[in-house]
Amino acid sequence: MAPIKMPEVIDLTSETTQSDAVRLLSHWIDLTVPEYRAWAPPECAPVTLRNGPIFPPWITLDKYAGLSPGTCVELHSTGPHRNGDIFYIVHILQNTADQLIVLRGHRLVRARHMGGMLQPRRKELCLFVNAGLDDTRPFLTQGMEDVPAAEVIMPRTVAFVPAPSSGWQLGNATQPILVDSDAEFSCRYVLVSWHKSTAARTTKRAYEGELRGLYASEIAFFTGEPVGPQRVCPMSARRLPGEVTYWDGFCGLGGAAQGAKMAGARVECAFDIDEKACTTFKLNHPEAEVYRIDAHHFAQDDGPASCSPDLFHLSCPCQPWSPAHTRVGKNDEANEAALFVTSAILSKYKPKIHMQEQTFGLPGWHPTQFSALLNMISGEGYKVRWKVADLKDYGVPQKAHLLPYRTIHDAVSRIPDTAPNHRSRITWFPRPREPYNATRTMASCVLASGGCRDHTPDGRRRFTPAENLALQTLPWDYKFPARLTTGTMKKLIGNAVPPVVWSTVRVGDGGADKGDVVMDEGERRTPATPPKDAVDLTLDEEEDRALGGDEGEVEVEVIDIMDMDD
Repeated sequence: MAPIKMPEVIDLTSETTQSDAVRLLSHWIDLTVPEYRAWAPPECAPVTLRNGPIFPPWITLDKYAGLSPGTCVELHSTGPHRNGDIFYIVHILQNTADQLIVLRGHRLVRARHMGGMLQPRRKELCLFVNAGLDDTRPFLTQGMEDVPAAEVIMPRTVAFVPAPSSGWQLGNATQPILVDSDAEFSCRYVLVSWHKSTAARTTKRAYEGELRGLYASEIAFFTGEPVGPQRVCPMSARRLPGEVTYWDGFCGLGGAAQGAKMAGARVECAFDIDEKACTTFKLNHPEAEVYRIDAHHFAQDDGPASCSPDLFHLSCPCQPWSPAHTRVGKNDEANEAALFVTSAILSKYKPKIHMQEQTFGLPGWHPTQFSALLNMISGEGYKVRWKVADLKDYGVPQKAHLLPYRTIHDAVSRIPDTAPNHRSRITWFPRPREPYNATRTMASCVLASGGCRDHTPDGRRRFTPAENLALQTLPWDYKFPARLTTGTMKKLIGNAVPPVVWSTVRVGDGGADKGDVVMDEGERRTPATPPKDAVDLTLDEEEDRALGGDEGEVEVEVIDIMDMDD
């Protein structure tokens, strides 16, 4: 191994002569010289910090027209928001130059205006926050909004209370949810939309997000009451005790299960409707109990006896939701219905952690179905966190939305000629295709059909199944049943979840906070007996008419994968 050559360093304490300094700096370009100034990167336009410090001519007021910080009011919106939103006032601002009054605080959106993310219960609110990943301030600080005081209709009372945990049984949607009768509204949930930057918050849709119940510290922010006992769980210690049990739904050939095994989990159970996928899974994970069954029957009496695994991963069919899906398929109806079995599976097996992987087309092209999925998961008491991820950020040598990056050469160069399903599965092209540099190129997304660049760097042949396995970060010697065609192998590989992704994100999936996680001591307690006087938060059907709001659906902010490379 060649010795590492360290760059020369200028020691300002030494007696270096001017000629020595000129020699050392000769390879640098002075961008202050006019002829080189054009080489400098363009200066970014300054971004105004939203909810920044309050400077003249703005001042804060203690009271205005009977309103004060800590008060909740109902708004008649003149902008893109719906009428009937509730606003929690943090600051009352006045511009001394023109006497304009502005309220700064948090927007609370009615559950029925959440685009299906929550059950549309009467008097149910959700804290709605937009935050930037490049903003180091707490999200409750950076997520505040400014609204004109002229939009205020009337004061309202809101009870900020914890949401049910996954141990509670919510029952059906018409079951009454009870809160303190002294309040007109209840706020139990928060929707946080994380944007890539502060600038993108005003021009782009959310890059990732979370939908969950309010933490005790957040409830204390709004109520002023002291926070109860808490346990701080560092990210490095966020692991389940003992051996983690793993179940895999829509398992395919076992890509996600392979990643779980790499992470140290014990693969216990899996199901899939495809016979070849189940056979392949069992060959590579013989310790698991594999069910060849559809998801609906697995969630009923045909699945295993009711028990609670530590991790339950679902990878529902992605074809109906993919942007590449341009024509109707014979299995579209069944594949679409598979997504909506999530609630039944979570209700029966109650895993400690639930994970799903889907195509970016679900939130980007099908926001209604995406919102319904979030509703199903949060309705079972889970804190939901989602993100549009680029697989190359996890060490997968392909461009797909789901350091130096791994390249095609990194993935396939170490496969021996004697590898199974390799040299014996070569398909030569009658006419060579355009070659490319494998050391600087990542593969296109490995599809069930092989992908749009399904050929070797020299352009002479297609990738073999062993090479497709390597591109998908599966072992190149992964086992397949006898007499499978090359096309069937590539279809199974293309439908697989890259295991390196699962093994990389395993630690960070346990909580919804950025950084360390604070878990309330009372988070898993069963609810106390309801108060005698309580407000019924049953489904709201007619109150919209009284608000004077516009008819029709409201556009809810979802992940837009078209912004990933902006």
